[in-house]
Amino acid sequence: MKYNILQHSTPTFLILLLTVLQITTHQIHFASAFPGAAGHCDTGDLAGKNSGHGEDGGGPLSNGQLRMKFDNQILRSYETLQLNANQEYDVTLDFSTTNSAFFFRGFLIRLSGVNGEDAGGSFYVGSDSNAQEKGNCDADVSAMTHTNNDNKISVSFKFQYLNSSDANLKLEVTVVRERAANNWFHNFYALQIGEGDVGGDTTAPSQTPGDTCNESVYRFKIIKTDGRKIWRDCTWAGNKPGGRCKLEGVSAMCPYSCGTCDNCVDSSSRMKFYKANGDKITRDCNWTANKPNRCNSVDN
Repeated sequence: MKYNILQHSTPTFLILLLTVLQITTHQIHFASAFPGAAGHCDTGDLAGKNSGHGEDGGGPLSNGQLRMKFDNQILRSYETLQLNANQEYDVTLDFSTTNSAFFFRGFLIRLSGVNGEDAGGSFYVGSDSNAQEKGNCDADVSAMTHTNNDNKISVSFKFQYLNSSDANLKLEVTVVRERAANNWFHNFYALQIGEGDVGGDTTAPSQTPGDTCNESVYRFKIIKTDGRKIWRDCTWAGNKPGGRCKLEGVSAMCPYSCGTCDNCVDSSSRMKFYKANGDKITRDCNWTANKPNRCNSVDN
């Protein structure tokens, strides 16, 4: 017997049609997002973007042993990187470990002005065929993304800012290790464009209390006022320090974001990070103190 969809009522037909369209749109969205380029050029991480990579992610880049460099200067989320206008830099995304188990496949590196500065055209392709300029971005935004879904241990491209010698820029980096739930990492960094020589030590800053105001780059567990347990990082705390820094353990973990640099105390929160072999673990400062060599973990 032939099946005639018109025999059904109009509402039933419309529901079937909308379902098909929704599935098709969903598939098209994934196809555009991977493997040939990032699927969007929006600010922020992948949460709420229906990327198919999960909502929570793995935290900051260092949780995945990842890092960003301008020439040989390693970017830190708690420091502003000083750069020269009209000077070309090599930008590199790579790993801080040589462990062959670590790789990534996709990325979006987005640059925008903090106070309306025009960052358009600041990134451009060098000799690395794994990187391309991201299309469909706002005119005052510059972004780079992947060209394929091959396993990568590094990617590089060029940066030069020509618009002004006095600009504050926001660099947002999202890296997808592979197509698995929450296997992505996100950081944002502050760049200051000025004049003169670029100085500064390219090694990790001292972790000695009182010398500098360093804070954890790891995700840590906190208990909200309603009793819910959540995993967050210092970027999250710094977005709304007035309320979030009052939660137990947050100000100790994030003294720079919370303005508590004068108080050198260990946080009571547990932190989440990757070991050198790639295993993800959660530990606290008591675990670190038992073997001080554990303080040599990446950005710890």
